[in-house]
Amino acid sequence: MRRALASVPLNTAEGSYSRGANRAARYHSAAGSMNEVIAGVETALAFQYIDSFDPELLDRLRMVVATLFKNAR
Repeated sequence: MRRALASVPLNTAEGSYSRGANRAARYHSAAGSMNEVIAGVETALAFQYIDSFDPELLDRLRMVVATLFKNAR
């Protein structure tokens, strides 16, 4: 999960200075990594590795994914 979380800003930064297909690929990669983090949180909750997670923060993470996909177009 740490690697996925670290990948989000790194790919976003790289994408912001890229063009065309490479830009879209970096933003898609960042969105995929953020989805991986969300899945990790949901899995940790399901297996009771963690007791709770702020639902508002989870919604904000999903908004990050949506924004990255939008910028990938």
